[in-house]
Amino acid sequence: MIVQFSKCYVCRHFISGGELANFKCKAYPEGIPADIVNGKTNHDRPLEGDHGYQYKNIFDEDSK
Repeated sequence: MIVQFSKCYVCRHFISGGELANFKCKAYPEGIPADIVNGKTNHDRPLEGDHGYQYKNIFDEDSK
C-alpha cells in the first residue's frame, strides 16, 4: 500500500487539513480544490481563484 501526503502540508500558506473538506489555505480559505490536495493539479503557478497565492515550500529559503 502506498501512502501519499498532500504537499499542501508543507506549503507556507497552509492553514488546516485532515478531512478533504477541512483543507484550507490563504489561496483557498473556503476550501482547497480536491485536485490540488490530491496532487492532480500543480499549484506552483497562478490558478483561477487563488487570490494571488501559490505553493511555496516552507523549507525553501526563498519562500520565507
